[in-house]
Amino acid sequence: MTDRTDHGGFALDEADRLLTTTRAVRRRLDMDRPVPREIVERCIEIAMQAPIGGNQEVRRWVVVTDQDLKTEIAAAYRLASTPYLDELYRDATARSDQQKLRVIASANFLATNLERMPVLVIPCVEPQVDLSTNVSAAAEYASVLPAVWSFQLALRARGLGTTHTTLHLYEENKVSRLLGIPDTVNQVGLLPVAYTAGTEFKSARRIDPRSITYWNTWAGE
Repeated sequence: MTDRTDHGGFALDEADRLLTTTRAVRRRLDMDRPVPREIVERCIEIAMQAPIGGNQEVRRWVVVTDQDLKTEIAAAYRLASTPYLDELYRDATARSDQQKLRVIASANFLATNLERMPVLVIPCVEPQVDLSTNVSAAAEYASVLPAVWSFQLALRARGLGTTHTTLHLYEENKVSRLLGIPDTVNQVGLLPVAYTAGTEFKSARRIDPRSITYWNTWAGE
């Protein structure tokens, strides 16, 4: 039975539906419908409420709507994504992995049409991420990635979709120069933003969480 009881003021069924149906959307993005600036700004405002380490604001957001800039970003994205996706395609074809092939086709669709997306959002972190140790990198990414997910949830609640891509980071320096992003800043991804074609999305197929959850020790109880 669906739990419709409010807990802490929230209806659990609606909260769970939002959390379990916010998909990585590529093919079902409406590339022809404009996205109002105020919606993007409101979703970023909501995302800024996500937890942050030490209460030190390190998150930055670059929002790109200029067509020439989007075209150049898309070119940089394809420069990195094409050989990567081609390699994945060859491997998946050799193994007849149909599920992987569908994911690759979706990723190729995004790469081919990236400049047509109404809005591109690049979340960033300043100062740059310290990759010298796992603890430093984990702590700094933990200050920005929860906000990225909150941004995606806020979009979904308003009938928009996106996917968090990272392939353009192979060309991060080129994109930074293009957008005037300082050397003290790291990009952490790229999100195409658009209204979705339809708003009904299903939960994804995932493995049984009990098979990957360990209580007290890795060996489990």
